[in-house]
Amino acid sequence: ITILDDLAHQLDSTRLTTGATSRLDAKYPLNLITDVIAFNPYDGWYTRSPSDWPATLDKLHSATPERSVGISEYGAGASVHQHEANPKKPKPSGRWHPEEWQATVHEAAYDAMKDRPWIWGTFLWNMFDFASDYRNEGDHAGINDKGLVTYDRKTKKDAFFFYKANWSKEPVIYLTDRRFTPRNVADVPVKIYSNCDSVEFKLDGKSYGTKTSGDHVFIWPVKLNTGRNELEAVGTKLGQIYTDRCTIVYDPAAPTSAP
Repeated sequence: ITILDDLAHQLDSTRLTTGATSRLDAKYPLNLITDVIAFNPYDGWYTRSPSDWPATLDKLHSATPERSVGISEYGAGASVHQHEANPKKPKPSGRWHPEEWQATVHEAAYDAMKDRPWIWGTFLWNMFDFASDYRNEGDHAGINDKGLVTYDRKTKKDAFFFYKANWSKEPVIYLTDRRFTPRNVADVPVKIYSNCDSVEFKLDGKSYGTKTSGDHVFIWPVKLNTGRNELEAVGTKLGQIYTDRCTIVYDPAAPTSAP
């Protein structure tokens, strides 16, 4: 590896060399060869929990504060056909990969990374679900389902809209958990991703108030009514109104979705 690093500098002395590593030890000898280094932490998926992201990042930085740290992979698997109220960390190698947990992981990871200026770059894994022959997990064998979009490129998962709300200049307002229907749980917070200045939530035409948010995530505690529930998000941005709607069925007799 030192030979490759030397060769890269000989070919172009104006650019830094870097590498990606799953060894989360900033002082590990192989991690010190390149000019800068990027790590693949998976807090909340393969290791630890989403709440550990700040400590993981700070530990990597404090070990070698003179070097920049990159995040070359992070994320979690998700099936748009699997849903869980108040999701718990699933087994990555298992067949249960609820869409809600992926969003939880990305929210925590991005929140921890965005305010740490010594991180030179972050690269979420991955934009699209992709083939991975040896895997037998999630709702399809042979698929790595960490994408923000399904393998067929047709369905954008909830986490996709979290990043769109954070990064897009165009107005974004999106009701999450819209595929979680019917459901047999009534008391599930309603979560909306938006970059609007303020967002109002309505259930069957009744307003539950207007909120602002510093992280583009808006949450309301709500108890669904038995049967059809019409959810509406109303966002205001620079005086313009933007809306999103979906229908959720609450059926106490519906099968339990979680394993």
